Order: sequence, then C-alpha cells, then structure tokens
Amino acid sequence: MLSAKHFFISALTITLAMVASVVGANILIDNYSLFGNARGKRISLYYNERLEKNILSRRYVPENFNALLIGPSTSFNVNTGMFRPLEIYNLSILGGTITEIKALVDNYLELRSPRLVIICMYPYMLRQHGMKTDYLSSRAVYGALGSIDILKRYVIQAYHSLSEKELYNEFGYHVYEEVPLEKTLELIREKAEDPDYARRELSIDPLAWQDYLDLIEELRERDVKIIQYYHPVPRPIYERHREFFDNYLDLVTAVLPEDAITVDFNMPKYKHFTTQLGNFQDDCHLSGKGAAGMEKLLHEMLIEHVSAADVVEPEDE
Repeated sequence: MLSAKHFFISALTITLAMVASVVGANILIDNYSLFGNARGKRISLYYNERLEKNILSRRYVPENFNALLIGPSTSFNVNTGMFRPLEIYNLSILGGTITEIKALVDNYLELRSPRLVIICMYPYMLRQHGMKTDYLSSRAVYGALGSIDILKRYVIQAYHSLSEKELYNEFGYHVYEEVPLEKTLELIREKAEDPDYARRELSIDPLAWQDYLDLIEELRERDVKIIQYYHPVPRPIYERHREFFDNYLDLVTAVLPEDAITVDFNMPKYKHFTTQLGNFQDDCHLSGKGAAGMEKLLHEMLIEHVSAADVVEPEDE
C-alpha cells in the first residue's frame, strides 16, 4: 500500500504527464498557428473570442493581414472579408475597452506595422479602463494550451463543421443573434427619453483616454494610415443627445494626426441609414441588415480615402 507521500508524488507525476501531453499535442496541432508558419492559413474563431483573438493577433493576423478594423462590439459584426484586395482583420471585441483593444494591436505591432487601421469610434470604448478578464494576457495564451478552453474549441469546431453553422469567419467577423424589431424600438425609445443616458453610460474615463492617446501615438510613430469613423447612432437617440455626441466627436478627432481621416456616420447625409431603425439591435449595435449596410458604407469610405488599387468592388456572393 502506498504511503501518503508516495501517493501524492505518483498523482502529481501522472497529472503533470497528462498536462504535458495535452500541451505537447496542442503545440503539434498548432490550430492557431502560434508556433509554425501562419502565412496563407485561414483560421476562424469558435469559442472564446477574447482568448482566441489574443492568440491569433500574435502570429496569424500580422502574417496574413495588412490592415485592421478595431473597436468595441459596435463593429464586431462587420465582415471585412469583402474589402479585398486589402486584407483587413476585424480585431473588435465584445464589450471591448480601449485597454483591451490596444493590447491586441500591440500584439500585432510586435511583428509588423499595418498599412491601415480603421477605428470604429463609439463612446463606450473609452468609458472604462483596464482588462475585463485575464484572457488577453500573455500568460493566458500559453496557459490555454493545457486548458479546457482549447478542448471546448475543438468540440465546437467539430459541431460547426457537421452543422455547417459558422458564427465567425477567418477575418474575425462574428454573427449576432438577431433581436425582434419591437424590442429594438423599445430600447431605442428608452435611451432617447432618458435625459441622463449619455453622461451616465458613455462618459470618458481619464485612464481610458490616456490609452487612446497612447494608441494613436503608436500608430503615428509608425506612419500608419488612420481612418476613424464615428459609429452611427439611431437617429432618435442622436437627436436627443446631439450635444454630447458632437462634443465627443470633436474631442477624439482633435488628437488624431493631421493626415488621419474622420468620417461621421451621424451626419445628415447618412440619415437614410440612421433613421432606418431596423438597422440596429438596440441603442448602438447593428442588426444583420445594418451590418450589411455598414459594410457598403465602409467600402465607399475606403474607395474615397484609400488608393484605388487597394479597394475593388466586392464580388457577388
């Protein structure tokens, strides 16, 4: 019969051997191309978008994409795959703070400088500072190799392959679950009628503002072309809180490099989009219809502000 000491040592040895086997298998499989050559591969997300975009932003994204779309969840369901021949990866994350978004961009910058960064500016991105989870740390990347998260990823990937159901694609795009229009209208009306909505939910955090300034400075130092677009807001909300949104736009635009481009999708010329409330899920997120419309608006924006050789008409699906 094993003594308590021998039992502990045996159990520990077996556990470490199992963990080492799992880690070794994941390194050999290298599903995220973290260790081997990532060039030319196409890798979709499946399970934990914060963790997976953290891993992919270190090798896969810089080796395969020369431009980035960054922002919070307001730009998460914009499919950048239609903007070829520019290779734009959508690094937006659900509920993303500027701290988290900057961390992903910094991962990319470790390997190369992008030709273009498109910033989806929506006030939520600057209302909070810091990381919401540990999934965006370096420790999380290598810890994931022996974690249950990777196993779940494999299971979900297999399920999606069998069901032909893809919620993400290799460009970082994510499909939102649709919200009934009645619910959308109710949410928009609630925010439009709340006099304190903008100040309470969208005011800038000073530390988040510094992260934003640091990110802009990093891109400026690398001569990266910046196009910052002001995310469209449902027209009833914008009209009710126009002073807040307009002042916010002036503030974030004033610190951009002189050669940066700013496009405000709340201008009167875009009322055809912002007055169609079916383009939204709530007070800010785009519906599937709205995301498709936004992709067309962004394509027109790129044609106007980027070299013609970099942007062509998207092929019909």
